[in-house]
Amino acid sequence: MRQYLVVGLLLAWASMAPFSKVRAQTIVGKWKAFENNKPSSIIEIFKGNDQEYYGKMVVLLDPELKKNRCDKCSGDRKGKGMQNLVIIRDLKANENLKEAKGGKILDPFKGKEYNCKIWVDGNTLKMRAYIGFLYGTRTWHKVN
Repeated sequence: MRQYLVVGLLLAWASMAPFSKVRAQTIVGKWKAFENNKPSSIIEIFKGNDQEYYGKMVVLLDPELKKNRCDKCSGDRKGKGMQNLVIIRDLKANENLKEAKGGKILDPFKGKEYNCKIWVDGNTLKMRAYIGFLYGTRTWHKVN
């Protein structure tokens, strides 16, 4: 009887192995962002030296992004090219790195920053930008 229990537990554990990667997903990594249902860029979410999380455009998939600069931006991002532009700043992640909030996201075309929150949803990342109670949510896909 004990052998059957051990075998049963091993089979149950083995059947969950394919899903463990999805469950273990965190906000950190590279994510494909979309604009008007077309891939626009690859955003890398990373931990900064200050223990907060940031996101930068590491690959530009939309030709329009390659031509533009952040001319309407202010501060240290004014006039910068879109390649490697940090568009997410100062996110504070929860302990399992499945969610981060309290930061800002930049719209480089308008030069405006919005409050931002991101969270893992399976093999996707949800990014919500908001002003007060108004918000928009985008879905980004994990890049392997």
